[in-house]
Amino acid sequence: MYAELGATLVLAAFAAANAVAALGLRVLGPRLRVATAGLPAARRSRRLATLRLLPSALSLLLAGGLVAPAYLAREPRDAGETPGILLLILAALGTGLVVTSAARILASWRSTRLLVVEWRAAARPLDLPGALAPMFRTRSAFPVVAAVGVLRPRVFVAEQVLQGLTDDEREAVLAHEAAHLRARDNLTGLLLCACPDGIVWGREAGVLERAWREAAEQAADEHAALGAPGRAASLAAALVKVAHMVPQGARLGLPAAALHGGEAVAERVARLLRLSREGPTALGGSGGPTALGGSGGPTALGGSGGRPRTEARAWRMRAARYLLLGASLVFALSAHAVFFLVHAVIELLVRSLP
Repeated sequence: MYAELGATLVLAAFAAANAVAALGLRVLGPRLRVATAGLPAARRSRRLATLRLLPSALSLLLAGGLVAPAYLAREPRDAGETPGILLLILAALGTGLVVTSAARILASWRSTRLLVVEWRAAARPLDLPGALAPMFRTRSAFPVVAAVGVLRPRVFVAEQVLQGLTDDEREAVLAHEAAHLRARDNLTGLLLCACPDGIVWGREAGVLERAWREAAEQAADEHAALGAPGRAASLAAALVKVAHMVPQGARLGLPAAALHGGEAVAERVARLLRLSREGPTALGGSGGPTALGGSGGPTALGGSGGRPRTEARAWRMRAARYLLLGASLVFALSAHAVFFLVHAVIELLVRSLP
């Protein structure tokens, strides 16, 4: 019974924490999402992804970081306690959430693999200098330009795209995909897919995921557009051409970082043309360096404002690391007391709940 009770408690804690966090953010989510509207695209995508991942992350932290260690450290193996019906129901819900997460990941992996196998069957290597991942040209009815994979990413480009774009447009498109690779958007997309709390979130979960994907595309557009003079107009022209290549009513349906999946591109094209006319000032405020991130941002923007903002961002990252290290040290030093309190709560729940 020792292992069964421990698994029940961990799964019940995961389900309860997930429900509380998801319901709270279901109420606050629309307001927090609207609050990101004025942020640069790269920062907005990070905020939206964090907001979507928060319920699952908090649930894992509570169940795996507190309940499981406290139970293993403090619970006698011969206690002989049995969980009540309420804990069993919560554990069943927790199991359902874990199974849902595994099913979502499996479905995403399967749909991606089917397309990759099809593309690889007709693919030839595409040798380009400075590529961040292996690149392939392939034959596909859909004008695909997509970075696929998390651990070993690959970039696939359809023949009609390579033939239908000018050299500058091809360069802009590949810079867009390189921006996705640098931002690790496929990893973020996989984590979002693994979140099992969509039922509790309701409609807001899907809204947040779509908002994140739109922000990630805008961030990749901005990174590519501001990487070289004239690239914004080239990327806008490439988007229009690729959109016209899409068969009527077709959608890519790929959970990966793609240039275009069959959706409307008018807003992205308008944004790129505004960037082409106005330069980084079209992003508003300090959006340039933040939207670009990585190397090349301050150079593309020019001026003297990039360095102070870059240094401020580096200072904030160092401060966050020191804060996390300090919190970890405090937790490690007080782990005995924390586990004692958590185990006391566990004992109270097991004995008092029906």
